[in-house]
Amino acid sequence: MNRFLLYISLTLLIVLTACRKSDYKLPDDSSTITDNGEGTGNVTWTNDKIWILDGKIFVNDGQTLTIEPGTVIKATEGEREYASALIIARGGKIIAEGTADKPIIFTSVKDNLNGSLTHNDKGLWGGIIILGEGEINTDSGEGRVEGIPLSEPRSIYGGSNNKDNSGILKYVSIRHGGANIGEDNEINGLTLAGVGNETTIDFIEVVANADDAFEFFGGAVNCKHLVAAFCNDDSFDFDEGYIGLGQYYLSINSNTNNGDKIIEIDNHPEKGSLTPKSTKPIISNLTAIGNNSVDNFSLYINSGGAIQLYNSIIINSGSGVSIDYKGNSYDAYNQWINGNTIIEYNIFFNAPTNESDKIFITHGESISNTLKNNWAYYFRQGYNSTDNPGILSINNKYNLIPSNNTGLPKSLNNNWFTETQNKGAFDTNWADKWTFISQQNIIE
Repeated sequence: MNRFLLYISLTLLIVLTACRKSDYKLPDDSSTITDNGEGTGNVTWTNDKIWILDGKIFVNDGQTLTIEPGTVIKATEGEREYASALIIARGGKIIAEGTADKPIIFTSVKDNLNGSLTHNDKGLWGGIIILGEGEINTDSGEGRVEGIPLSEPRSIYGGSNNKDNSGILKYVSIRHGGANIGEDNEINGLTLAGVGNETTIDFIEVVANADDAFEFFGGAVNCKHLVAAFCNDDSFDFDEGYIGLGQYYLSINSNTNNGDKIIEIDNHPEKGSLTPKSTKPIISNLTAIGNNSVDNFSLYINSGGAIQLYNSIIINSGSGVSIDYKGNSYDAYNQWINGNTIIEYNIFFNAPTNESDKIFITHGESISNTLKNNWAYYFRQGYNSTDNPGILSINNKYNLIPSNNTGLPKSLNNNWFTETQNKGAFDTNWADKWTFISQQNIIE
């Protein structure tokens, strides 16, 4: 019996070790980072070596992690409690400011950065999580971020400061993440939870993630130049009262992956008295290339959420813009009736068809034909069109700059937004060189 128990124990140890790390050799010019609760400290990760994340690494309250341009960070493999991730705790800061010529890359230890991994390699590590002190729409005004054990006190986010500053992420590529941490529960490529608008998020790519590319839980952080490519779930997911601004977003799915919704809006149902009352991002100049699947919604607006979407191009989305109807004063349909949801000056080509009355649809409880027709009629009233923008794909390589006249965009009269003369995310190729999709010749 003792030998049997010993055999079982050794077998379990081998299995658990295998779950934590695969058979790989760390590069000679590497430095491994672990965290036993002390966090990173105030430190700079330099570009003269490769930094290895071994487990969940926190930047604790009061600490600042600086990452030099051109630095490569690789994460060890593992699932559940062994998944590697970088977490900026509430009160911590990250200063990761790359350039187009020297982007900062987060990837797996399996990646030799020379084609060893493709856009189909996913879930090899966790992702980046930033936790701030911004307002979130929960009863307590705080939350514990998904992907981190409940026993970890550094997983808390939320507060009352939408001007909170968690640092800078600029020219950062996050690749092959989304490790499984439980049944149907993976880590997003970049999670922004309660992050304030003094934080800089600009020129960020999430590619080949097993869950959402970007997910926002409350807060008010503003973002420009985001790339979500070949991820298994939503490209952009907004929740818990997020009220930030966004411009120049790109979403690419393909028929070979099971990408879900391009934009999903969530909110706590029956919580209209909470502050902020509703998730309501304002997004302009999105370009989205869908995968023609029935689950690939252009927008999916849930439970009291709202959105303003302008000057965007969505093509090949398998389903249209679906709004939640519950028949109460807090549902997403009522948000539209009250003018909180505005969808204007956009192009929906082959999304799902070129029949405008099939693009704006409802989900939830049954809705009268009169109300349904009001929502569908709004498509034209909002200066939306089904014109072909001329975003070309030749041999699965995309030219993202429209070749056809898309019409003049709507001016938003907001100093944060860059005034532009085009619809969609591109009049020049700002994703060139620094992104995986550029390096792999997926875009030109």
